[in-house]
Amino acid sequence: MTRAQGLVLVGILAVAVNLRSSITAVGPLVPIIRDSTGQSNVALGLVAGLPVLAFGLVSPVAPLLGRRFGLGRSLAGAMGLLTVALALRSSGGFGALLVGTALMGAAIAVGNVLVPALVKGAFPDRAGALTSLYGAVVVLGAGVATAIAVPVAEATSWQLSLGVWVVPAGLAVVAVTWASRAHSRAGTTPGAGPVAERVPTAGLLRDNVAWHVTAFMGLQSTLFYVVFSWWADIVGTKGVGEAQAGHS
Repeated sequence: MTRAQGLVLVGILAVAVNLRSSITAVGPLVPIIRDSTGQSNVALGLVAGLPVLAFGLVSPVAPLLGRRFGLGRSLAGAMGLLTVALALRSSGGFGALLVGTALMGAAIAVGNVLVPALVKGAFPDRAGALTSLYGAVVVLGAGVATAIAVPVAEATSWQLSLGVWVVPAGLAVVAVTWASRAHSRAGTTPGAGPVAERVPTAGLLRDNVAWHVTAFMGLQSTLFYVVFSWWADIVGTKGVGEAQAGHS
């Protein structure tokens, strides 16, 4: 692995930490946010649903950004937007939480689409292994976020508990920018191939396998986000403490 590839890998893993952590951090805090803001479960359900809605709306645009600005710049921009969104989300009341969450979902949607393309483009011979590593880091970040959300909120506030994720998002901006500049100096563009190729998609609408995969992924995502958003609140009603519910 070359030095430039090493920097790309660092950038990929830095982005991976941020792709679920800022979402899963909310679930354990639902009772605290509800008590603090006086909002209903319906309103808090909107907070949980906004990132998923943003994924659906923004994901088709992400390849266009990758082709127009390059993977490195697009990912750095997405992480920059994520940093701003997380700061806004934790800056005040419920309105800031909603707007920040929507922007957060848009930023993560770009990362969701472009990071796998970057892995395949920069590491064509190791794509399988590094995709597994990338996925493991995504899950690790999500798990850490749920585990520390309530303890940090109890020691400070729910705003600061959500706001701590500004730090890894900002570090991801630095890491991806550093990797992109290293490749620019070397006269290369990491992972340009996968997003540069235009693949016709009209035929997918008539492809049964494509619809089956879509249905499977939709159901799987529904289960994932419902559990992460509401599980802590549900077990809390059974007498489990908030901190322990976050760990569960």
